[in-house]
Amino acid sequence: MFARAMNMGRWIAAAVMVGGLAACASPTVVPPPLPPTPPSPAMTLRGQLVQVTFADLPGWRNDTFEAALTAFGRSCEYFSRHPDRWDGTALGVRIDEMDDVCKRRHSFPDHAAREYFESYFVPYRVGAVTPIRNTLTAYASPRFAGHMPPCAPGSAPLYRKPPRGEYSREEISRGALKGREIACVDDPVDAFDLQIQGAGSLHLPNGGEVYLATEGTNGMPPKMPSELGVTMGQLRQLSATDRGAAIKIMNGNPRYTYYVISSDSVVRGAMGKPLTPRRSMAVDSSILPYGLPIWLDAQGSGQPTLQRLMFAHDTGSKIRGVSRGDYYMGAGSAAMDEARRFKMQTATYILLPHRPFMVQAPAGRPASPGPFAAVASPAPAMKAAEPAGAFVQLGVFSAEQSAQRHLDQVVPLPLGPPLSKQVEPVAVQGGARYRALVTGFTGEAAAVSYCSGLRARGIECLAKLR
Repeated sequence: MFARAMNMGRWIAAAVMVGGLAACASPTVVPPPLPPTPPSPAMTLRGQLVQVTFADLPGWRNDTFEAALTAFGRSCEYFSRHPDRWDGTALGVRIDEMDDVCKRRHSFPDHAAREYFESYFVPYRVGAVTPIRNTLTAYASPRFAGHMPPCAPGSAPLYRKPPRGEYSREEISRGALKGREIACVDDPVDAFDLQIQGAGSLHLPNGGEVYLATEGTNGMPPKMPSELGVTMGQLRQLSATDRGAAIKIMNGNPRYTYYVISSDSVVRGAMGKPLTPRRSMAVDSSILPYGLPIWLDAQGSGQPTLQRLMFAHDTGSKIRGVSRGDYYMGAGSAAMDEARRFKMQTATYILLPHRPFMVQAPAGRPASPGPFAAVASPAPAMKAAEPAGAFVQLGVFSAEQSAQRHLDQVVPLPLGPPLSKQVEPVAVQGGARYRALVTGFTGEAAAVSYCSGLRARGIECLAKLR
């Protein structure tokens, strides 16, 4: 299944007014998404979340966090520009908390990206006793051959959303929307495939390319090829010999997706921001809010283990509940082929802001309770580390003397046993780096408490275990 955000038009339904005024070949700007639907009590994560440590995340230290930090920037754009669209009520997280951790990411160099996530987030396992294994599929943005209207005989028109959207695919294939064409796909099976995947692009005969964004659907329930008893490959083979029979099978899927021509050359998810290949994923946005960091630990038959940090940037018509997710592969035929073969089972973890590092609540506004105050299972007791096993890092510098000077300015007085100040080298590419440390804490809780006090004075710091 390549369940795609065919319902992504929910956030761009207003574009029909623009599409109605513009010529059919004129670019139409896609407006931002509407707020996600509030979760119903039966669809929340209540009782399924357990706080864990980053050491409990399988493969955590092996990811390339520089790329993850770049993808998280898309989430941060969403948090800062659309604060009214975040719904973290079920998670006990405010939008200002998400925006706060985003602002702090700029003080970290790329090589410290992992430290950024470890310092400002806390991981939670989905699964009260053991990790729930979820089905993870994949999708991609196709590129097919096409042309601009008028549509050639045998091709498949793509339409703007009509004032009445309840026409079935069969009615539309018989010409119910004639005159509302915005583009034409040379092969009707390609058009069917495009609608399953969502957004995509068309190669034009003159060498140009038209990018397509979904504008909504006819609201009818979707059916994937597997539910019609065929694969996309079988549909293509049948269409080559009996196009009428192939069209009859495709009409068994009543859902039809409408399109507008995108104003830019990027693929946008339901969050309204460009998707990042292999970092963006489609989720049930009524449960997991847009922009949320998600750690995957996925295995599949004959496929390498997939352990990486992803972000909730999209949604899909078939993505329902915490047991489903869709992994964005990217654009083009290679990504499409890989997406079709992809199916795995994954344990899922979500990352939420680490409250000891948060700014104080605005004046006159009570601080919200800790994350999952009445939702998650009790957090495991903090294990004391060996002496000097926990430390506070106050910065990474290009010169040893700079690190020492910063340390002396931030912590000017002698600390006394067991704490001490020191500078140590950091092994990175591109030259030597040094970090300023306060060491000797007897456990992570003590380091977090100390760091929280520094942050109250406006001093950036990271509290962690070695």
